[in-house]
Amino acid sequence: MIKNILLVEDEAIIALDISLELESNNYKVFTADNGQKAMEIVEKEDIDLAVLDIKIKGEMNGIDIFLELKDMNIPAVFSTANIDILNKSEEKHDFKAIYIKKPFNANELGEIIKKLNL
Repeated sequence: MIKNILLVEDEAIIALDISLELESNNYKVFTADNGQKAMEIVEKEDIDLAVLDIKIKGEMNGIDIFLELKDMNIPAVFSTANIDILNKSEEKHDFKAIYIKKPFNANELGEIIKKLNL
């Protein structure tokens, strides 16, 4: 069951909105605005799911983070305005993504997460 969610989003207002919505649905949310912080959280916390913005500041983008998490068996949902980048990455790295297109309502993300809780 998903309890701890890593949210990687470099736009503070969006991160706050998503975090508040997820927390109101009893998820514990760990936020990071770049790949380095995200990986530090993963090393310290028991993360059940990651929500990853694809285009973020820093050396790692959301795809890079996903590839690291995939090796750790941590599932991810991408949040992106540019589906083309995601499609190209799926082909290049041989994976199938779960995504939500920006802009989205935080309730929509909550519904995706509920569906992942089998």
